[in-house]
Amino acid sequence: MDDFVQYVSLFDNSFENNIIGASEDEIHKLAFLSNKKLPLFYKQYLIKMGQKNGGINFAPDYISDIKSLIDFYQKDTFIDEIYIPTDFVAIAYDYENCLTCLINCKDESESMVYLYEGENLELYSDSFERLLYRTAFLDKQPNLYSHFRLYTTKKEKKLKLIIAETIAEEMGFQKHWFSDSICYCGETDDSALYMIQDHIDRLSIIVLSNNQLILSEIEKKFMNSIELIMDI
Repeated sequence: MDDFVQYVSLFDNSFENNIIGASEDEIHKLAFLSNKKLPLFYKQYLIKMGQKNGGINFAPDYISDIKSLIDFYQKDTFIDEIYIPTDFVAIAYDYENCLTCLINCKDESESMVYLYEGENLELYSDSFERLLYRTAFLDKQPNLYSHFRLYTTKKEKKLKLIIAETIAEEMGFQKHWFSDSICYCGETDDSALYMIQDHIDRLSIIVLSNNQLILSEIEKKFMNSIELIMDI
């Protein structure tokens, strides 16, 4: 987790002063209430920033601090209002919409993260560690750039992430290690690229740059290869 804090601090030098870790008692209580052994990296995350996350909202609009999670387990799961599938622990929730963000505890080396609604379980990240880094990349990276563009593929257009990755590689983007099977994070010397694929294969693409001309060139390359809609 120290490496993660150092990474975020590259974009936000006040980050370390804005995080508060959970206590041992709180972490033990969450594990006890969920009746699961918490994955190692998630436990390290709680130790470092379980009470206050410094703005790293890995599940936007969800509640994820440890006190709220303990309250969630005490008040909701035990009276069967929200079902948590076997082998999973809730690490964030949106009570109003009955949504939960779950981490797989069966294989600690993987700790894959899912979004869960009703009976629908949708992959959110290949690992919690990758999810944290990509969240920081998306939330903090824009502070370094003056130009921002958001695109999505058309509703009827299905496109695999691997195709968009090939286009990014042709433009000279270097893929970050925390990219995974549904999300791509990459950079050049003067631009950054974030792409995520949803469960029906639609892509959202965010392009950041300090150079308007370069931004336009990237846009043109994607537009010529993929049918996109500019959202912002």
